[in-house]
Amino acid sequence: VLSQLPDAFCVAYEASPSPFGYLLDNVRRNGGMERVWVLSAAVTSRDGEVTLRSGTTADGAASIIPSLGEGNGVLVSAISFDRVVNEQGPFALVKLDCEGAEYGIVLDSRRESWEGVRYVVLEYHAVAGHSWAELERRFNDLGLEVVLHLPRAGGFGVAHLSRTRGQ
Repeated sequence: VLSQLPDAFCVAYEASPSPFGYLLDNVRRNGGMERVWVLSAAVTSRDGEVTLRSGTTADGAASIIPSLGEGNGVLVSAISFDRVVNEQGPFALVKLDCEGAEYGIVLDSRRESWEGVRYVVLEYHAVAGHSWAELERRFNDLGLEVVLHLPRAGGFGVAHLSRTRGQ
């Protein structure tokens, strides 16, 4: 994104310690330290602390959703999406890859937090009591329409959304 948008600034959150180190190293190696703010916290629906459990396949798949992680986990700082937008936004592009926490972020955040968002890139997961249809309804209500949806087996998928024309 930064290579295509020379005036862009990025705020990146990563809660899991190993991927955080990789993220920071990648930003440094690619000369992005002046344009990327890297923070160690879980973006969720609320401020505080959450338990981050290891993923079933790799450290990069750690989750705050108990059914998606394994073991006792580690306590990490959490910041609400609303607070992130209030303190560092508005954002034209939001990318969510948060191993199940997307439901709380999207469904529980304030409408105002999404007003400046033009594009969303989202990975969603199977979480008990939630579905892609629920996320799609909320995004439509926020004026964001599906441009691309790639569902996978087991309630997992990827979607790209864009702001509705005229809103």
